[in-house]
Amino acid sequence: MPENFFAMIDRLKGNIRKNTQSPKAMMDAVELGVIRAREDFNKDPVGTTLGSANLGGVGAGLAGFAGITAYHGTPHFFDKFRMDKIGGGAGSQAFGHGLYFADNPDVAKGYRSALAQKDGKSFGLEDGPIMGIAKLIAIKGEAGKIMARKMFPELGDGIEPAIKAAEDAINNSSAFYKVDIPDDKIAKMLQWDKPLTDQPDVVKKAWQKFTSKNPDYLDPSKVGGQYAYPTGKDIYGALFDNSKGSMDQSRVSVTRQLKKQGVPGIRYLDESSTGTGSGSHNTVVFDDRIIKILERNGAPLQGLQGFKNGY
Repeated sequence: MPENFFAMIDRLKGNIRKNTQSPKAMMDAVELGVIRAREDFNKDPVGTTLGSANLGGVGAGLAGFAGITAYHGTPHFFDKFRMDKIGGGAGSQAFGHGLYFADNPDVAKGYRSALAQKDGKSFGLEDGPIMGIAKLIAIKGEAGKIMARKMFPELGDGIEPAIKAAEDAINNSSAFYKVDIPDDKIAKMLQWDKPLTDQPDVVKKAWQKFTSKNPDYLDPSKVGGQYAYPTGKDIYGALFDNSKGSMDQSRVSVTRQLKKQGVPGIRYLDESSTGTGSGSHNTVVFDDRIIKILERNGAPLQGLQGFKNGY
């Protein structure tokens, strides 16, 4: 990955912080542009050249770039993600046993909103305008504040204190993490929605090793025609079907098998992109050591030592 690209992005963000009265919306636009640029590069590394990357209106050069900034919403507060804490969040681990992150921050915000409970109540709030405002802000961020001002005219001059109370409730009952996942790890992940021909070499080798021990998967008459030209989903399914134990035990087994063979995780299209063949992804990470937390609830975590808990 070219260092000058990172330097350019950092300079751009710095200029926005210095020269913009309300930088949050602009920063979100930059982050979304970077995500889109990464997707462009992943689809066509050769064709994505200087100025041609889709940066959502933010011009930049891109070459040799395939890493991600990702997001995670949770009711838990911690300074480090930990594999041994899996099960304290949401979902059924349907795409593998690991730590889940979203390219699209709105996806992670949706999980945070759905899971944020304090004293048995959403964000610890009673039913009423402040809870409604909290749900808007938790999912939509700054746009949620604008929506709240329009949707609760009855609050009059009390709308700004209500927004502040909603923000405090969100931040006291839930956490929104921004993380970095290393480029070299992303490049080796199983691509759930892509065919074998578009998989990283480590995934191809893992499949070759599996079929050498289970040759029936190369015979459509015995196992099914999809394995003649398997997708990442098919590869995962074959490993899962050949694992022993409960569903949860089988997911853990597949993660261990893939990790042992150099596959650090899984990338799959999120719900809004499924069926399109491209778009924003979610990521399942098999190794908590590769995750670097950049921010929690918008504040940097630099300088923190150790961890209280982890998920």
